[in-house]
Amino acid sequence: MSQPRFFMSKRARTSKIEKWIKEGRGSGIGADYKPWLNIQDVSSLGRSTRLRGIKTNRQHEFLSDLERNYFYITEYSDFVMGIREQFPLLPLEETLVIADELGLKHPTDPKTNEPIVMTTDFLLTVDKGQGFIELARTIKMKDELLNERVLCSKFVRFSYCKINICMTNLINFYFKPTLTDIKDRSFSFLDDDITPRKYIVAYLQIAAIKKN
Repeated sequence: MSQPRFFMSKRARTSKIEKWIKEGRGSGIGADYKPWLNIQDVSSLGRSTRLRGIKTNRQHEFLSDLERNYFYITEYSDFVMGIREQFPLLPLEETLVIADELGLKHPTDPKTNEPIVMTTDFLLTVDKGQGFIELARTIKMKDELLNERVLCSKFVRFSYCKINICMTNLINFYFKPTLTDIKDRSFSFLDDDITPRKYIVAYLQIAAIKKN
């Protein structure tokens, strides 16, 4: 059996990844959690924001208005006990394996072309009266899912989270949450039984076309 391409090249983690791990990025809970990405680490197309959380009593790092607005929803929710943004999908080798098995290109650093550590926008600790569970949440506008690169990355992320995290869901907003949505305590966005099946089907159709 042939080995995945990245094993054949025996790729080592970059010094930056090792440095961030040693700094404690992506580890800790509550006030001690350190996001994998800070706003100065990436060039965001949207507005980046830092906000101090009430539940966590720490500074949060958001790379877009959409992430910030979704944070408001989780901050007001009675079900959400913990909020970790920019959560890393480690070890890097695991997402490399998933991407290779699916025949997808793993996200890379545009400057070095080296694989990067993938993240999920939010990892939430939720309690709906049946004990604590962790929910991975990726926040995108509907139109972004028409982008093949974005769709492929989300599929790798979804596969990783289904293996390593209790529940995962790709949240796609057809609109930006309003103050009314934020005040609505039903929070349908936090339902556990929604999976992005239609986007997986869409990806598989793209992959089939590419191979033919």
